[in-house]
Amino acid sequence: MESGNVTTVKDLGFTILADPEDAQVDIVLLHGLQGHPQKTWAYFPPEKKKLFRRLRIFQRMNKAARSNATGFFWPYDILPGDFPRARIMTYGYDSHVTHWFKGPAMQLDIDQYGKSLLNAIEARRRDDSKRPLIFIVHSLGGLIAIRQSKNSNEERFMNVYNSIQSLVFLGTPHRGGSYLELGLTASKIAALAGFNINDRLIRNLSFASSTARILQDEFVRFLQKQRPTVFTFQEGQGLTGFGPLSGKVVEDFSSALDYVHEQKDTIAANHMDMCRFKGGDDDGYIKIKDALSLAMSNVLQETTATGPYQNSQNHQIPYNSDEIIKSLYFPDTEERFQQVEEAYTGTCDWIFHEEIGFSEWLRTGSGIFWIQGKPASGKSVLMKSLISDPRTLENLLQNNSTRQWICIEFFFNSGGNQTQRSLSGLVGHVLYQILKHAPALSEFVAPVYQDVVRLKIDWSLQNLQLAAMNTVSQQKVPINLCLFVDALDEHESREQNDHLQVFTFLKKFIESNSPTVKTMLCLSSRPEPIFKDLFSKFPSTRLQEHSDDDISTYVNGRMKEYLSSRGDLMGDSKCSTILRNMCKEIIRRAHGVFLWVKLVVTMTIESLVDGNSVEEVEVFLQKIPDDLFKLYSLILDKLRQNYMLDAFKMLQIADAAAEPLSISDFILATDFAHDPEYNWRTPGEEAMERRLYSRCRGFLEVRTSGEEGLKVVQFLHKSAQDFLRETEYLKTMQQQLSLGPDEIGHVYLLRFIVYRIIKDGQYRYTGSPVFYHARMVEQILGKPVIGPLDELGSFIDRNRHARRFFWSARTPAGVTFLGLAINEGLTLYVKSVLQRKTNVVNLDNGLPVLHYLVIPRNAKLEAPPENMLNTLLDFGADIDAEFQGLSAVAFGVSILDGMKGALYGFPGLELVLKSGCNPDSPKRRQNSPPLDQEFVEQNWPLARAMRRNSYNAQFMKLLLDYGSDIDLLSDKDLEYIGERVDIKAPTLKEWERENRKVARAIIDVYKDRKYPKEWADIKQVMESHIWDSIRQGITDIIE
Repeated sequence: MESGNVTTVKDLGFTILADPEDAQVDIVLLHGLQGHPQKTWAYFPPEKKKLFRRLRIFQRMNKAARSNATGFFWPYDILPGDFPRARIMTYGYDSHVTHWFKGPAMQLDIDQYGKSLLNAIEARRRDDSKRPLIFIVHSLGGLIAIRQSKNSNEERFMNVYNSIQSLVFLGTPHRGGSYLELGLTASKIAALAGFNINDRLIRNLSFASSTARILQDEFVRFLQKQRPTVFTFQEGQGLTGFGPLSGKVVEDFSSALDYVHEQKDTIAANHMDMCRFKGGDDDGYIKIKDALSLAMSNVLQETTATGPYQNSQNHQIPYNSDEIIKSLYFPDTEERFQQVEEAYTGTCDWIFHEEIGFSEWLRTGSGIFWIQGKPASGKSVLMKSLISDPRTLENLLQNNSTRQWICIEFFFNSGGNQTQRSLSGLVGHVLYQILKHAPALSEFVAPVYQDVVRLKIDWSLQNLQLAAMNTVSQQKVPINLCLFVDALDEHESREQNDHLQVFTFLKKFIESNSPTVKTMLCLSSRPEPIFKDLFSKFPSTRLQEHSDDDISTYVNGRMKEYLSSRGDLMGDSKCSTILRNMCKEIIRRAHGVFLWVKLVVTMTIESLVDGNSVEEVEVFLQKIPDDLFKLYSLILDKLRQNYMLDAFKMLQIADAAAEPLSISDFILATDFAHDPEYNWRTPGEEAMERRLYSRCRGFLEVRTSGEEGLKVVQFLHKSAQDFLRETEYLKTMQQQLSLGPDEIGHVYLLRFIVYRIIKDGQYRYTGSPVFYHARMVEQILGKPVIGPLDELGSFIDRNRHARRFFWSARTPAGVTFLGLAINEGLTLYVKSVLQRKTNVVNLDNGLPVLHYLVIPRNAKLEAPPENMLNTLLDFGADIDAEFQGLSAVAFGVSILDGMKGALYGFPGLELVLKSGCNPDSPKRRQNSPPLDQEFVEQNWPLARAMRRNSYNAQFMKLLLDYGSDIDLLSDKDLEYIGERVDIKAPTLKEWERENRKVARAIIDVYKDRKYPKEWADIKQVMESHIWDSIRQGITDIIE
């Protein structure tokens, strides 16, 4: 079975094995340590394989490469025939083991090889730099492919980076329990290459810390952003006859990424032979072929593979699809998913049992499946397991295997930033993932995106929802979607209607009724009453009713892992009996709360590590409360007395933070709360983490956040923060420490942020956090923090350049801090300013104070509270004051005009209208000259509502309700309205029901004007009572 006229394969650089003229994808094969670009992949019959016996397997590979025997070289012999539209290349590099290490510590160095590969690929693909790219890599060669992600942001390599469609790993050691284990795996491979296991070179083999960070952080960010399909093939057999090196070279836990789009399988061969196949019917080759078929079905226009959506000529990807997709990428949306720990080995299998109904729902169902569970019962771990478990996709393919299944996850995180806990974050992430996997759908998002670009605005929730609905309502591109939404109860909500808003969108999204789109939704949440009402008609399961076996597996597994090193305990039959009973006791008392189990097992093991006898640990276990909140209280009760004050301030700051603080900011804020005059120096990260743990006993922990790998401080679990908020524990600590009522996290953070802005020019602290904490202080304490805010006000009013960091909307020059405080709703602080100052009520540096009420303070269009308006009016503010001829309403419309969809959605306008503000502008005065028509069209609120980019009938109605004069609309305005309602009768009826006052007023005006032809459709709805009073007049005009 030798290959025929094989191309001579070069030892170094690229050798092209197949290069069709119509190639639509590049496949690159990359060998590993001591490998060769041909011999690594070539199969030799047994009689020729004798050359590679025992420890000479790799040692003689280079010599064999120079021989005439080529073996069966499947990348050349059969791969081109199976994939005729793929350019296939094998890449060689100097892989001699001694060249992989450098420096006195002989550390593994992959940088130069990864950079060389990247340079070579970029040069080779310049004629078609955007052609999709697939890597097939063996062993440590996979680390070289991974290394490319380090240079992903260099402009020269962006096309390479963006083109990676899929990676096929064969026995690549991605990770170990530690980097030492990863180094040991590399040592094992090197030893098999012919090096004496006792050689100093092998003994000292390790990964540099910088390399370790690249492998862990850079590649994870690449996966999060690019979302390639990853196929991981693991060794099905171990090596034999190698003494201590026998067995699997790369253990399964090391070769798996546990990445959401990873598909894992095994090849029935050892580490060396898993990439060598006898022929096209070899089971290993068939698996590789199936993986490539699945990967390439996303990029080839024609393929025989059955799998995901194929971009046919009828589904051309819009020219700006990359631009659209890039605009929707926010790495924070995937952060919570990455933070959730992997399911413990042997757990979460129950969800696929037939009696649960989940598998059946995947295979035959539609709509929603609800996983409900107690707080801390392991919902997020289960959801993450479902997404990565191959059984999920296997079942979905039985539901509909003729087109692509795209699985999308979103994990709400109440302790994260705005994106992670909002509906906007959910919709944006779902839309990004859809377009990433099916870019042809960009065609249906492009019109919305063009509006976003033209108006120079960010994606709003309204635009995101519209674009997302376009992708599932279209009838051109066939697609299947399965959404996994975790922790719906952690969605940012001030009231139950906010949860209802999320549900309404999701339900509408999955019920698009397009024949080309099938959408399913699996979600998890606590069993709160609103969710029970919303999901009562859908299939569901209660996690805690099925988790007993998982808890047993976890408890026994964790204890066994620890006790395997404690022969003194396991060898004593009495101790063994007590330990078994302790495990049973933990399992019995768990009541389905997995976090309680994890904490108790950890405390038990720590107690044994501290040298306590099993009898003492047994007594300790009996004193641990079953209730999670009581367990939290027990943990904090054990704080050392000299740490109490530090712990109190840390917990207060963590609870008050609007978004997770970096570990350095967190420690700085804590130290500032102790002493504002301290030296502002922080120790290293490790020292800060140690301090955090010793003070808070694991209640707070450090996690990695964002693309830059920033370390932030977060609560151990949402239930830990719930404990602080729902109990009096912090108040009790406050009393024990004899602290005053002002000693709360919001005060600490407000003072800290103001200091950093003024003293250090740290403008990253400006805007929302400052005023958020100030509002919360007023809400909690019932009084303002005047000193820090006065200092900040003086600083901003003296430094014009600082103002731009606070305002998000277009405002006239000269706005002051008082205006900011009004706009941000600091009612008590504004009242204190007005009591202390004069001549600022009606004119604040040129802008009437009421005009600040109609400037949206953020993209969510939040307005100041109504009591702010009342406060200003109590101090004599003029409701009809004008600025450059514009009333407060007209001024607000001019600010909002560039924000599509914002007019009706902004409550600040209705607030001032309710208080009697003139809806028209400027005020008409007796004997005043006729108004300039151009000025009216540009500044009259009603006219602007007509001439906006999106017709806003709701806002028209609001203005008319408060007395706006429709006679001021020009014929051009009215014709514009006619064009907007040139629609079919059923839709027009709906329009009538929603906008009766607008319709009546407009048609009354039309009676005395030339009637446009666009209104002819009104004949079809003459029966409607709206038109009864004016039917005859309309009929006369039309006829």
